[in-house]
Amino acid sequence: MHIFDLPLELLDLILHHSIVVRGLPRALRLKLVCKSFQAAVGRILFHTKVLDDVKWGHAFRSWNERRHHGADTLWHDYLVFRCRDKTDSSVPCYVEIRSVVDALVQWQNTNNRQEKTQDWDEVLDKLCWLALECPMIGGNTWQGWNGVRKDGPRNLGLSTLSAATYLGYAPLVRDLLAQPGAPEPTQDDDLFPSPMYIAARTGQADMLQLLQEHLPQFEQFDPYIPSAWRSKLGPGSLTGAASRGDMDMVRLCLYPPSRIINPENGDDDTTILGHSPRSLPGSTHLSVYMLWATWRARSPEVYRYLQSLLSPFGYMSSMHLATMAGVGDIPMVRFLIEEVGADPSDTRTAGGTPLAHAVRACNDDVVDLLLQKYHADPNERGAYRLGTTLTAAARAGSMVMLRKLLDGGYRPVIDQPKGGDNHTLRCAVKLEHTAMVELLLDLGVGSEGGRVRAMKLADGMGLESMVELLSSRAPDDEGCAGIADVMTLYGDLSLI
Repeated sequence: MHIFDLPLELLDLILHHSIVVRGLPRALRLKLVCKSFQAAVGRILFHTKVLDDVKWGHAFRSWNERRHHGADTLWHDYLVFRCRDKTDSSVPCYVEIRSVVDALVQWQNTNNRQEKTQDWDEVLDKLCWLALECPMIGGNTWQGWNGVRKDGPRNLGLSTLSAATYLGYAPLVRDLLAQPGAPEPTQDDDLFPSPMYIAARTGQADMLQLLQEHLPQFEQFDPYIPSAWRSKLGPGSLTGAASRGDMDMVRLCLYPPSRIINPENGDDDTTILGHSPRSLPGSTHLSVYMLWATWRARSPEVYRYLQSLLSPFGYMSSMHLATMAGVGDIPMVRFLIEEVGADPSDTRTAGGTPLAHAVRACNDDVVDLLLQKYHADPNERGAYRLGTTLTAAARAGSMVMLRKLLDGGYRPVIDQPKGGDNHTLRCAVKLEHTAMVELLLDLGVGSEGGRVRAMKLADGMGLESMVELLSSRAPDDEGCAGIADVMTLYGDLSLI
């Protein structure tokens, strides 16, 4: 009997247990087998809740600036699915998002101040997109989503303020800010970004001014922590305005109408917290904040303007280039290389070279531009701990990226026992990407010990096809019949 001849309930049960046992990568690969599996896995995947256990996912900070090739939709839909499940309170963040939605809908119904009210499902859908942009939820780890929070209960007042800002509920924002112990508009939590960032990022000038009115001129908490301050300037708003690429919003962030101008101290309409343009010392909270915003600028106009305000102290234009290469912003990539002089092969950037950022995000047009026009060196890797540019292609599971690097002159690094492209091979094995593993083996990627480590990894993950492939490609004179023989041949893997 063919599996698709089974009753639907039995097929779903088989797939459910298969996904739980074999994990998320295998589940997503099943969707590629045929249309029937695609529909069935899509129906079952969320019910298994395996996505709750993902500790390192796509970097979704500023998801609306990036290309995620469908991953953003997958995570958003999963958030919606989990938040709708009112019978499961095991993961606090889902419950808290639902609580914020309840509060917003109740406020709408009670006050009736909106010309057009939004129903519960519509509010939930929008707030789940907002949640993906939070650094803690949508960034490197899903902090707090495993049911454990070390810092105690979340400030749902702050979460509600962020959500009300995002949805444009100005009366509710005023009500929340007027309450004793009102939440700080400059703060974010692990649920949503800060209200200041949201207002500027979404281009809500009136909302931003409202938030600015409830903040002091400047208040510093810790001189050694660049973000430990609050002011009508931020933090948060300038970064949102720069990533929006909106000059009017940038000026509103830097020159709030509610700010205090003291002519006796030499202040005028052009000074920023008492500093004239180009006089901001590089060690101040404000200059560091402006530098961070410059790295997020999504237009040459905003970039030039922010740079014109800063003192001429050292900054890494290549770091900004790496960010723009990662989000696929070709106009900014061209501008930073041709006018600012950023180096597409700079090894000092966090996360690898700008080329590696583009490869990891599968921005093929940016990769072509960097390799062909600007002659980026694919062999530069910098201090990034997770391997080479070829590793970035393997982590993305992209044969297109891998071949572009090879065509661009990449030379596999096979002389590093634990590093280099041994890691590339392991990445391809973990994805169970047969074509990529075969190509890497054809290229001679992986030292002897590196291939043994890859085989051990495959065996531990239950990837029989990878164990078989790696075993079949062992040298004939070794007489290896399988992973046990290979491990016996090379002995203690901890020495490799």
